[in-house]
Amino acid sequence: ANGEATATFFSDDSGPITAEAGELTQIISGVTGWETVTNPSAATEGTNQQTVTNAKLARAQKLATNGRSTMSAVIANVLNLENVLAASGRENRANTPTVIDDITIPAKSTWLCVDGGSLSEIAAQYVINTHGTAFYGFSNTEEGSYTDPISGQVYDSSNLPIYIDRPTGVPIQIEVTASLTSSTDLITQIKEGVQAWANGEIEGYKGAMLANDISPFEISAALNLYFGASTIFIQKCRISTVADNALGYDEIPIALWEKATVDNADITVISL
Repeated sequence: ANGEATATFFSDDSGPITAEAGELTQIISGVTGWETVTNPSAATEGTNQQTVTNAKLARAQKLATNGRSTMSAVIANVLNLENVLAASGRENRANTPTVIDDITIPAKSTWLCVDGGSLSEIAAQYVINTHGTAFYGFSNTEEGSYTDPISGQVYDSSNLPIYIDRPTGVPIQIEVTASLTSSTDLITQIKEGVQAWANGEIEGYKGAMLANDISPFEISAALNLYFGASTIFIQKCRISTVADNALGYDEIPIALWEKATVDNADITVISL
């Protein structure tokens, strides 16, 4: 009646494409009478294409989406949410506080750590899929809220608080020794390869995801796969936390509430 129509648009390109509110103004291929276009709200940012390994891992983690009242159901349904990268959880069904995987959980409580995603959507799945337990925060805690659409019961800081942890970053430093088989920008390419590994973009390797221990041998193997040994061959790799600053070949343990982070400034490249 007013000469306007509302529609949902999708980017032709996949990946983390962004569009702020009011940014879409150009009609590329229109129809007769179509004069203007705009987006009243910002786009929902996409993600990079999953590797086969990550897809298999995601499928295994999401098999419990039809379950209820279990931590597996909580994690599976949270992982199903948009832009959630990873999640870990534990529950204490005992009547006393219990230490589970280095997390001290109060009696009759559950604990959840989520990388990415909307806090309100996570809170909703947390409440829907966990019954009769408190929602406990341990490390890098945020407070969510949820209102049951049927009963109207409110879960928030003033009533029944919902605590959700976000990953605590563990900055690591990496030293890569590589041989060069042809002329190339070795330092730039090695750093790009390390970031591809960290982001889980190399087939067969989880990278620096939530609760994933960091191994120098995994990084070496991932980089050799990434480069295909065509121009660069990785000879060795040493790692350390930035805090320790003691490069070596030992694996770095990452707790359930932690996620390794890698800054380009903390990547050292040695050329042979």
